[in-house]
Amino acid sequence: MAKKKFFYCLTFLIFGAIFALWFYQIKFTCFMDDQGRDFFIAKEIFQRRFVGLGPPLSINNAVHLPPLYYYILAAFVFLFSGAYWAGSVMVAALNLAGLLFFYFTLKNAFSWTMAALAVLIFGLSFHIADFSRFAANGNLLIFGSLIFFSSFYWWWKSQKWWWLTMTLVSAAVAVQMHTIGFLIIPSLLILWLWWRPKISWPGLVSGLFIVFCLFLPYLVYEWRYDFSNSRQFIGSLIHQPQPTLSARELMARNWTNLQLSFSETIFNQKAVWWPAAVFWSLIVFLVSNFFFPSTKSQRWWFSAAGVWLLLFTGFFLKSNFLPSPHYFIFIFPVIVFLTAALLDYGWLKGKNIGRLAVIILLVAITWFNFLSWQKMWRENSVQGNFNQQMEQAVDWMIGESDDSPMEIYLLSARENWPVINRRAWDWLFDQAGKSPSNKSLSTGKYFLVLQRPNQLSPDEFTVRTPVSQKTFGQMTVVEFEKNNW
Repeated sequence: MAKKKFFYCLTFLIFGAIFALWFYQIKFTCFMDDQGRDFFIAKEIFQRRFVGLGPPLSINNAVHLPPLYYYILAAFVFLFSGAYWAGSVMVAALNLAGLLFFYFTLKNAFSWTMAALAVLIFGLSFHIADFSRFAANGNLLIFGSLIFFSSFYWWWKSQKWWWLTMTLVSAAVAVQMHTIGFLIIPSLLILWLWWRPKISWPGLVSGLFIVFCLFLPYLVYEWRYDFSNSRQFIGSLIHQPQPTLSARELMARNWTNLQLSFSETIFNQKAVWWPAAVFWSLIVFLVSNFFFPSTKSQRWWFSAAGVWLLLFTGFFLKSNFLPSPHYFIFIFPVIVFLTAALLDYGWLKGKNIGRLAVIILLVAITWFNFLSWQKMWRENSVQGNFNQQMEQAVDWMIGESDDSPMEIYLLSARENWPVINRRAWDWLFDQAGKSPSNKSLSTGKYFLVLQRPNQLSPDEFTVRTPVSQKTFGQMTVVEFEKNNW
């Protein structure tokens, strides 16, 4: 009983610390153009229509996401009354819930020390937290993949029908978060063929019914528009550009990217020789433990980790596509799992040198991530909350315009990057109760928004006399009276 109390107290302390780390200054997380767009989609789904798709997957791709992410987002936007940080809270809360489930699953398969190591590394990782505190559909892949692989383990372990239901539902959730989530489907098939967990009719029927309900809005949309989105997606997979690199060169590049992703995930450092050495130790450890595990449950997890990594690497080997950093969200859990398993093994099986190596690695993980957290907190304290400054600027512009029509001109928010965050501003105006005109006005109030310190006004404004101007932290808003410009 005392040991059980100690375990639950330790669990509470660990997750309390991760909660504090992830949610501290969460209002400082970015609210940019994409987030403004997503909030308007969520509002439209909530207020006007239940059927809808998300935005295109990328600027040059006409494929749209299924709408599940936006239904979830709509609930949080409603719950937090349209606050710009509602999406960040949603992603952080769901990923933390997935991590808690992952923790209890690893405790069953390994030990509480191994599970504690995994969640501590996961929670401390600045790189993972950076994605887990940012509202974007792909960032919920962390939640989806954690729930899927943990549910599959319990399905195989217990042979209970409700875990089959949970496995199918979590797979459907992951698939709708990002295109890379489709790798869940071959993972499901391979692991089932490998381990043959029992398929019971109650679990299969209930799981497929819930999956059908989750995809129903998407299916209705496709039916209305002649399955245009599905045809576009299939076409994008079939008609891929021919690789300009050989298979060996593509594999070498992908392994380099995996090493970089590992280094950033665990140490928040660009890949140098010593994180690369640890990475290759993980690969050797994965292979050796697949053949010589201590229990069948542990062998299941190492086989799942191998399938996880091989499918991800093989997916990019087939094309000349260079994955951007957010694609690696899919393998964050397996990177952390292998690292924790290696450290746990080194401590339990290693002697003095092995345990010393474990201590050094833990200190390095803590130190490099702490430096990144400290840097972020220091910058936030100096620069202030840019999103709150935007809100203050919106309130001031609405107050200055009074009942007059208003128009705003936004300059880029980042140097050498033409992003003006227009839809983020539109959302804040919408929540404040007055939206600026999207058309050029002949009369009314005209506001020039300089979103960076010491930003110069365009030439057409330098010849005009401003009515007033006000500074909000990093940005300056200049007011003009627009009369037949």
